[in-house]
Amino acid sequence: MNDITILVNSCDAYSDLWLPFFTLLKKYWPGEIPPIILNTETKNFSFPGLDIQKAVLTETDCEAWGKRFKASLKQIPTKYVLIFLEDFWLEKTVDIAGLNACVAAMEQDKSIKSFSFVPTLWDNIKDGQYENFELRKRMGHFLVNLQVGLWRTSELYDLALDNETPWQFETNATYRASKGVRKGDKYYAAIDGCPQVFTYNWKPGGAVHRGRWTDGVDTILSSINITMDYSIRGWDRDIPVPTNSHKSLRKRISDFIWPFVEWFKYYR
Repeated sequence: MNDITILVNSCDAYSDLWLPFFTLLKKYWPGEIPPIILNTETKNFSFPGLDIQKAVLTETDCEAWGKRFKASLKQIPTKYVLIFLEDFWLEKTVDIAGLNACVAAMEQDKSIKSFSFVPTLWDNIKDGQYENFELRKRMGHFLVNLQVGLWRTSELYDLALDNETPWQFETNATYRASKGVRKGDKYYAAIDGCPQVFTYNWKPGGAVHRGRWTDGVDTILSSINITMDYSIRGWDRDIPVPTNSHKSLRKRISDFIWPFVEWFKYYR
């Protein structure tokens, strides 16, 4: 644990999620919790028993998520960083032995850049090297993602760009990372159905999706005696799911050709 810093990526607009997040982190993390960096714009937050430091930013760094993300990573002194989003609320005790096993693997094999602690929705390479994990393919979707994951801090910093949103980062950094995979870099993801190091409701996107609460949030908050006015955000189930027919022809054409443009940029 001495080689790990926790980075919680958030923003001021989601500060109502911080109390539940850190309450659950404290509840389900056995033993001493590593130092925490909170990546947000202007607000500070403290919680008893946790070492939470707000990322040191300049005024211009607050303008773009990518700048804040890079500034946060730059001030992390440890070799490894464990990334969270503020709506990834833990539901079971963290498997510290499993986390330590990932650190040990990265210490032994310098080509391993990250362990993602959630399964993917795509086929991976079952190389059998590490229990409960499988190797991501070079051209795998979301090779880089912001799900809970253990990263080499320097690697994550090198993959980030100042002007990207979180969604652009996941897509564009995947292309950037795939060039390293061609040279031997390795990215691992959890195997679906196997015991998980971190257990949280990742399938709907976390506790909040599209700015609204997801199903089950009220049960979680009730279990830790936190009250919330759910009417402020509303529920994700109340939002009509958009379909392709709602998009303009220009937008549909753009969505179709955009992946090919990105692949050309990074594989030419």
